[in-house]
Amino acid sequence: TVPFYSTVTGGLLDTEQLDAAYWVRNLRQTVEFEATTKALIADGLSAFVECSAHPVLAVGIQDSGATAVIGSLKRHDGGRDRFLAGVAAAWASGLTVAADALFHRPGARRHPLPTYAFQRQSHWLPTAGTTAPTTAPP
Repeated sequence: TVPFYSTVTGGLLDTEQLDAAYWVRNLRQTVEFEATTKALIADGLSAFVECSAHPVLAVGIQDSGATAVIGSLKRHDGGRDRFLAGVAAAWASGLTVAADALFHRPGARRHPLPTYAFQRQSHWLPTAGTTAPTTAPP
């Protein structure tokens, strides 16, 4: 089961109440977006993904006290690169990302990153026909 939070009531709602009268209220009443977001946060949810073609609600969600708000798309900017940017934003916000599932494809490989910034080692991946230098110039 997935809990349903309603912007009509401003909180958790049993889906058996989603009758025609509810949807009429949904169209005519004030949207209780902030109350609903705060109810979600009060119930322990702190990370949100806005699934829309233009993440206009993200600012309002952040203002409600969310830990992380990730936009899934942007106007005229969708596809794989936008998706991966959202995944990167989620990871940078401290969320757990199943990177193995993302990069599980033929030819994918891991490359260790430095743990200390001044080890004077290059960590650029070699391109076709070249090899990466093992040390950076002093």
